[in-house]
This record gives sequence, structure tokens and C-alpha cells, in this order.
Amino acid sequence: MYCPKCGSNNSEDAAFCTLCSARLNSEPRYHTAETLAKHPGENTATWSLIWGLVAILVFGPLGIVAIILGNNAKKMGFTGGQATAGIILGWVALILMVISIIMIVILLAVGAPILQEIINSV
Repeated sequence: MYCPKCGSNNSEDAAFCTLCSARLNSEPRYHTAETLAKHPGENTATWSLIWGLVAILVFGPLGIVAIILGNNAKKMGFTGGQATAGIILGWVALILMVISIIMIVILLAVGAPILQEIINSV
């Protein structure tokens, strides 16, 4: 296989040119209509992963968006791990949100009488 950049001869299974390090395979590095058609649901899976991370870091209920997008990507036939990761992150975000709410309710229930005693003693 000849390098498209410098013209040097490389082995057929080489991914990069041995002389100039240019990429040898013809797969485009950007998405075209053909590459998107080869990988249906990849874009949706990527957004599922992003929303899952946002849900974990910022706002738990956004985990619902991650779960929906991840499931849609799987229905489109995308088999990559991004969709699964988005779904898992979405569920983790929702579970953490529920645990946080339960802890706040418990703290308010237990802490209110103690706080009232402190106020009455002063």
C-alpha cells in the first residue's frame, strides 16, 4: 500500500505510513452520510452518555433523558458501549437522587426535635 501523502511503500496491514506517519486507511475521520448509515444510533448513544454524566454531576432527573436515549440507540441497532454506559449512568443518577431525598427527610425528621430542644434550652 502506498502512502497518499509521501508515496512511500508500506505493508498492506499498516494503519500509518512508516516514513511520514500519515493515516493509510481510507476510513474518514469525520462523519459522513455513509459512516452514519454504517453505525445507526451512534449519535444517540453518545448523547445518552453525555446526559448520563450531566445527570450524575449536576441534576439527577436528567438521568431519565440518558436512559431514554440509550434505549433508543439500542433499538436502532447500535451495539457500542456508549448506550449502555448512558443507561447505567442515568440509573445511578436517579438512585443517588432518591437516596439524597431520603437522607434529607430523615435528617429533617430526626434533627427537628433536637434543634427544638436546643432552641428551648436557650
